[in-house]
Amino acid sequence: MMSPLHRRRMEDMMAKYTRQDILDLIEEEDVKFIRLQFTDIAGNLKNMATTVDQIDKILGGRCRFNCAAVDGFRGVGYEELFLVPDLDTFVTFPWRPQNGKVARFICDIVKPDGTPFKGSSRYILKKVIAEAEQMGYTLDVGIKHEFFLFDLDENGEPTNQSSERGGYFDIGPSDGGENTRRDMVLYLADMGIEVESSYHSDEAAQHALEMAHDNAL
Repeated sequence: MMSPLHRRRMEDMMAKYTRQDILDLIEEEDVKFIRLQFTDIAGNLKNMATTVDQIDKILGGRCRFNCAAVDGFRGVGYEELFLVPDLDTFVTFPWRPQNGKVARFICDIVKPDGTPFKGSSRYILKKVIAEAEQMGYTLDVGIKHEFFLFDLDENGEPTNQSSERGGYFDIGPSDGGENTRRDMVLYLADMGIEVESSYHSDEAAQHALEMAHDNAL
């Protein structure tokens, strides 16, 4: 569950986290691990994990990584790039242990001299948003997630088989995934992500979550 401070911030979207807010949240929510996330040029989510003992280094944008093995980052003239956290993306993972929580920041990427790395997809998105604003537009997105839920075998391992035969907008017992979707929606709500609707989709074992429209960044 969100702490009172975190919930107040999520309710007031105009508010911005400060460094002290982050330090207070880390103490209040008993955060022990922090993941620094970014996306590669193909949109794949990447991350590095560190402990809360490194928080001064994290907030100072001094966490570096070897970019040579990241798709789209090779051959840029630098062996290392730096991750600069967007403080307003701080959130704890509600599905992780609640004693010694795991939190995350979404990060910008900068070069050793502190200037933006132009191969960062987040940097490119920021440029597009700014260009749209200059034209009088606001760039919002509404994402629809479609996915399948399959059975586990006798050893608890995933399979590519499903015993359910639900169809579009069906309910239980035909819809075998309603409890799983409920858990997903509640976890996302705890992270400040609004889900407008969830339902069984067309095919057997196919499900959908429709997110509320929000700023693209």
